Amino acid sequence: MLHRKIYLLIVICLFLLSHILSSQITFQGYVRDNGGEYLGNGAGPVENALVTLINQSDTTQSYSNLTDEQGYFEIQVSISGINESSLNPSHFQLRQNYPNPFNPSTIIGYELSRPCHVRIDIYNIRGQKVKTLSDGFQYRSGSVIWEGTNDLGEPVAAGLYIYTMQAMGEQNTRKMLLIDGGCNWINMMTGRVDHQHSEMETINKNSLSNSFKLIITGKNILSCEELMVIDGNTTRDVTVKRTVRDIDGNVYRTVKIGDQWWMAENLKATHYQSGDPIPYEANSIEWTILSTGAYCAYYNDANNESDVYGYLYNWYALNGGIAPEGWHVPTD
Repeated sequence: MLHRKIYLLIVICLFLLSHILSSQITFQGYVRDNGGEYLGNGAGPVENALVTLINQSDTTQSYSNLTDEQGYFEIQVSISGINESSLNPSHFQLRQNYPNPFNPSTIIGYELSRPCHVRIDIYNIRGQKVKTLSDGFQYRSGSVIWEGTNDLGEPVAAGLYIYTMQAMGEQNTRKMLLIDGGCNWINMMTGRVDHQHSEMETINKNSLSNSFKLIITGKNILSCEELMVIDGNTTRDVTVKRTVRDIDGNVYRTVKIGDQWWMAENLKATHYQSGDPIPYEANSIEWTILSTGAYCAYYNDANNESDVYGYLYNWYALNGGIAPEGWHVPTD
C-alpha cells in the first residue's frame, strides 16, 4: 500500500512538473489588408491566409492555422516555463543577439538571478544612443526585439552597433552587425561565408524558448514575417498588402482608391489572359497602322527594364484581354 502511494505521488509530481516546464497558450488576432492606406475606404479581412509561428529555439516546432472569412485566426502554442540555461544564474547575463548579423530584426536575450531594474540601450559606433529597448523593473529572465530603428521609429543605417544592459549596479556590453537587406555575411578577405555566428546561435537558442518567427502567407498577398516574444496569451493583429498576379506570373502591388482596387505598378505581361502571346512591335510606323494587338518597351528602347517601366500596349491589346484574372481595364 505504501509503495502504491509513493508511486502515485511520483506520478502527480511529474504531471505538475510537466505543466511548469511547458504550457499551452493562445495566440490569436486578425489579418486585414491595406485597404485603409492612402485613399482607401477601409481595410478588409483576409480569408485563408496561413499564419505560422516557428519556435526560434527549435525550428522544427511550428504552429499554424488559416484565417476565417473575418480574417480571424487562433493558434494553440506550447511554450517553456523554465529555461534550463537560466535556472540558477549567479548574476545577470546579457546574451549575444540572435540572429547576428541580422536584417531587419534581432532578439537580445538576458538572464537574471533575481528581480531587478533592467535597462537595455543601443548605441552606434560613435557612442551616440540610438534606442532604449527596456527601462523598467523585470521579474524574470527574458528577451527584447530590436527592429533596426531609433527612438523615433526611423530605420537606422547598416553597420556595427553596441548594446548595453544595466542591472544590479553593473553593466554588460556586446556588439552586433546590422546588414543591408538580402546581404550574406561574407568574409571580405577570403570571400568565404563566416560561420562564427553559428556558435552564437547555439548559445542563444537556450534562451529563445519563448521567441517565435511569425510568418503570414496566402494567395494574392505579400508574404510578411517578424520576430516576436510570446510568454502568455497574446493577441496580434496584422496588416498585409494585397497583390495581383498576371498570366506570366508577375506579381504587382495594389492600392485601394475609394472602394476600388487598382494596380500600383505598370503591367508587363507579354501574353493575353488566354495564354496567347502578344506580338512585340518596336517600329513606330508599323505601330500606327496595326489593326491587331501589340506591345513595346518604353521609348521603344529594350534597355528600359520592364520591372521599372512596364510595357506599352495598343488599344487592340487592351481590348484583347490582357488584364489579370478578376481584373479589367478601366471603362472610362
